[in-house]
This record gives sequence, structure tokens and C-alpha cells, in this order.
Amino acid sequence: MNIEYWPNNSLSLFLINSGLEFIHIRFLEVWGIRRIDVTYNLIFKRKNLILKENSKIIGWLGIENDGELTNACIEKGYKGIDNLIKLIKKAYEVVNLKYIYAEVPICRNASAIAFLQTGMRLEKPIKLIKLKYLERDIILIRLSIDKEKNIILNSDDINNDLQTISYLNCISKIIKIPEIVIK
Repeated sequence: MNIEYWPNNSLSLFLINSGLEFIHIRFLEVWGIRRIDVTYNLIFKRKNLILKENSKIIGWLGIENDGELTNACIEKGYKGIDNLIKLIKKAYEVVNLKYIYAEVPICRNASAIAFLQTGMRLEKPIKLIKLKYLERDIILIRLSIDKEKNIILNSDDINNDLQTISYLNCISKIIKIPEIVIK
């Protein structure tokens, strides 16, 4: 397996179309949502990391100019958390920003676990956002890292963050969360 790094505005039409198809299919399979907000232009304008086995795309991670790691997805059957961690660590290498963040779903821990295991932590104050897709709502929480600080992986910190995320998931129906409607 190898990770390909593609700077802004550098993907070929073939890779953009392959990426769009991969992201759309994975999000539909995993989340049951149609990512109509992920477009040709969006993928082309950002940095992208593509994990391949031979020539087959098995993982994707977008990197926005503001440091957001986005549209993380791994092909079914390819050790999702382990391969996502590889993509995140590669993103840390190629992003020339001090601050990097990701917004991960609170209803499943797999994405949060991968980002937390690379040194990200819950951002304080806690930031939640509800994305309203046609098919369902997904609540995201922001994790972030300051690359200039020493990254110390501490299982207690990871567990505390996961407990907080689980708690927020439990109370998410009774608290007010800012919403974004995805059309």
C-alpha cells in the first residue's frame, strides 16, 4: 500500500471522478447519506491524500486550506482505523499549518478513535454542529491539534475524550446544536 499526496489543483480528471465515486459510495454505504455537497470543484481545489493498494483506491482524506481534514473514508475490509491513522499522520507531514482539525461524528467512535490516536483532542470549548442531510442528521464534534506542541499519546486522555463524545451523543436530542442544511 502507498499514500499519494496531491496538492491543490493537481488531480487529474480521472482521479477526481474516481475520488468522487469512492467518497459518494463509502458515505452511502456507511452513513446512508448522499454526499451531494462533495463536488468536482471541492475535490480539485483542496489537497488530497489517496491510499492505494496497487492501483485500487482504498482510502481518501481531503485537506482544506484552513487545516480541516475532511471526507475521510476507507474501503470496507481494509482495516479502517489503522489505515485512517496512516492517512492522518501523512496529513500532519504535508500540511504546513500549526493548527489542524477534523469534525467527526458523535454517534460512532471509529473516526474519533483514529483522530485521537494521532494526537488530536476535543477542542475547548466544545464545538458541535448538526448536518441535516435529506436522509438523516449527523452531529459532528471538532477535534484539533497544535502541531507545534509535543504530541503525547495518553490513553487516559483518549478515554476521557471518548467518554465525553459518548455523553454528548446521549444528550444530543435535548441540547440546542447549530444546524447546517445540506442540499
